[in-house]
Amino acid sequence: MLDESEKKIIKELIKNPRISDNHIAKATNVPVMTVNRKRKKLEEENIISYCTIIRRGEKGIKVISSRALYIITLSAGITTSDYYKAIKKDNIFKQDFSSVVESIYLGEKSGHIAVMMVLETAKQSEQVEIFNGKVIPWFKSTFGKNSVRKITTVRINQRIKQHYNYYPDLNIKSGIIDSAFPDEYIDLL
Repeated sequence: MLDESEKKIIKELIKNPRISDNHIAKATNVPVMTVNRKRKKLEEENIISYCTIIRRGEKGIKVISSRALYIITLSAGITTSDYYKAIKKDNIFKQDFSSVVESIYLGEKSGHIAVMMVLETAKQSEQVEIFNGKVIPWFKSTFGKNSVRKITTVRINQRIKQHYNYYPDLNIKSGIIDSAFPDEYIDLL
């Protein structure tokens, strides 16, 4: 459970992950040494982390124009631990298709493991080629030729919100949350 000073610190970091401990201390009235100690603790315990997001679409570097969610329902008997063992053994991060995979989630659909994968490519035709020519063959070679039970595809038109608090087209200015965005709208839990 987070204490009140940790909540204040995290709220400031949500608004601007690059903010200094001194600025957090001024904004929250938490002593700078406490900010430093608590921030390090939150980082070490993996409660908070940071990442850089490259906007690849029309409002970014314009290298993608097609985004789709693929839901791959696996056959009965394939478990979550089987999936994790396979991605570690085969190093999924080095596969030909990893550069177009925006995110991967594991879920459950009617008692089967479901892998939800968002692919981003320059053209829809390229996406279909990569999915059918590389992603599906990887699943079949890794888990067996009958391992893919069902595939569902949803075309994604626009991202509205990410990571709970970030609305890229609404509240992000120069890489941080716009100062005009009300604090009460920032979600901690």
